[in-house]
Amino acid sequence: KPSPFKYVVEDSYGGKICNLTICSNCKTVNERPETFYPLSLEIKGYKNIHESLSKFIQGEVISDYQCDACKQKADVTKSCLIQKVPNFLIIHLQGFALTTRNSRMEDQFKIVVPSELNVYNYTTDKQKGQGNPDEYEFKLKGIVLHYGSAEFGHYFSYIKETESKWIEFNDERVREFDPHDIEFDCFGG
Repeated sequence: KPSPFKYVVEDSYGGKICNLTICSNCKTVNERPETFYPLSLEIKGYKNIHESLSKFIQGEVISDYQCDACKQKADVTKSCLIQKVPNFLIIHLQGFALTTRNSRMEDQFKIVVPSELNVYNYTTDKQKGQGNPDEYEFKLKGIVLHYGSAEFGHYFSYIKETESKWIEFNDERVREFDPHDIEFDCFGG
């Protein structure tokens, strides 16, 4: 039924990535937009979120691909860029790996996540030389953590209330959290 709130989640948290494929034979570029709510990034093997974002957009070569435009098999480069940033950017850090033994999660990765993040360099606007880089700036406002394994675990969060005050929400325990502990407690410090 009609509602003024029908698209509130999409309008607030929905962004778009552009999946690109470029044929090495005929140079045809295919663009396929895809909506995201959290932007999922792998962090294993990366020192910081910028390295992870660079790998996200870097792309890969796929051999023996049937091109729809030239109707021939050719190598294509497949890559991804951020096409539209949401008002509130949620980044899901894939900080775990499922192992074959006992299907347990191993989350021994450390990554540096800045308190401010500009994603302009990872966008279609940057590629086209358009847009204002200041419009791609985000400030860290909250962190959701999972402790446990693939079989069980516990989620809780840290929320930034003011510039210097963070609150821990852990079930019925709600208390202030020292922001100087973020790197150690949240990102494998």
